[in-house]
Amino acid sequence: MALISIAIGSRGTTASQIKEALSFLSAEPETSTDVPLLGSPCYKSGGPYSHWKQIMSAITQPFKSYQMKLVQRLYLSESFEVLQSYKRCIKEINNSELESVDFMNSVEKVTEEMNSWSEKKTNGAIKNSFPANSILPSSLLVSATTFYFRGRFTSPFNPSKTHIAPFWTCKDRSINVQMMTQLGNFNIATIMKPSMKVLELPHENEEICSYFFVPEGPATIAEMLTTLATALISIAIGSHGTTASQIKEFLHFLSTEPETSTDVPLLGSPCYKSGGPYYHWKQIVSAITQHFQSYQMKLAQRFYVSHTFEVLRSYKRCIKEISNSELESVDFMNAAEKIREEMNSWCEKETNGAIKNSFPANSILPSSLLVSATTFYFRGRFTSPFNPSKTHIAPFWTCKDRSINVQMMTQLGNFNIAIITNPSMKVLELPHENGDICSYLCVPEGQATIAEVI
Repeated sequence: MALISIAIGSRGTTASQIKEALSFLSAEPETSTDVPLLGSPCYKSGGPYSHWKQIMSAITQPFKSYQMKLVQRLYLSESFEVLQSYKRCIKEINNSELESVDFMNSVEKVTEEMNSWSEKKTNGAIKNSFPANSILPSSLLVSATTFYFRGRFTSPFNPSKTHIAPFWTCKDRSINVQMMTQLGNFNIATIMKPSMKVLELPHENEEICSYFFVPEGPATIAEMLTTLATALISIAIGSHGTTASQIKEFLHFLSTEPETSTDVPLLGSPCYKSGGPYYHWKQIVSAITQHFQSYQMKLAQRFYVSHTFEVLRSYKRCIKEISNSELESVDFMNAAEKIREEMNSWCEKETNGAIKNSFPANSILPSSLLVSATTFYFRGRFTSPFNPSKTHIAPFWTCKDRSINVQMMTQLGNFNIAIITNPSMKVLELPHENGDICSYLCVPEGQATIAEVI
């Protein structure tokens, strides 16, 4: 959300880089100038800002069963002049406000105002977002964003059944937290790689559903998001009608016309149209997996589908071309363990031997119809490498009052760093050799959670 507001007012290379980071690749420029002139439209119909506005309107519209608010306010040093057209457009597109303030002489007053605004926008749920002395007098721009959600489940939890249970922060560490519980019939999906379960909890009137992604074992957030996107892309390529529309809407494939004249490409027809979402997904996959001297990154997927289903050759060709995915017809009923061994061998090969035994014994059922295996492998060298001899044990905070001792790398040097006040975190840039790519490490501070950082 912060990047959207910045992109609206940016120019030249900065604008291009921000829009590329936001995957604004398929649309023509929103206006004839980088910043809209007073009275001109803030966006063109069909462009990325138009669809971001649609997304914002969809998730924040009022319903009986839930309340969701997503708002932003920018506090800008009064030493800068702001175009009225910019204020108008960030309000119209991003539901954002901008206030000119005197950080230098009234920083504590500005801090109090920001806290009051955050508390009001979250119906009193979030207090003191910005602690004393967290805003510096030298500040030029501070972005405050609040996300508030309150809803009623179709099958509500009984507070009397809330109990203390372990929550695993990593594969060998846990903390005790309060867990809600109930017995009932719910839709649940089990994803084998990375290992996680997905629970669907519908809200009253079935206006929306909440989906809880619960990683099991050493699965990471990055693996979960990459796997989900890759799998849904491949499914969307071969889906029809309502299913296709719902998947594409979930993936924000809102701005393009249908990719082909039929839901599944005919043999010999193109798998995508230039400028469409599949075309840009292929560009993204190609960009992050191209070979450089300073790093190696591989993203691969293989589907194992029951041989009782006939698969169109055009579908196999298109998931390979667009998503770098393969499909193999197998006999789960009579050879489940043999297939499991083959899947483990494939995963080990695709990760250069780093991941072994992804699918434990008996994890593949004879009744299986479709299993998706996705691997994500990264290995790189920093421009300024860490000295292994300086690695030491230090506390890593899993939440505001719990820590575990882990091995920490350390070095002294000059690096680019950004400080974000809400949620409280630091962002460290670590460039890789030859300047091909950079790694950005987001380190939450204090009470900031992973969900807030994401």
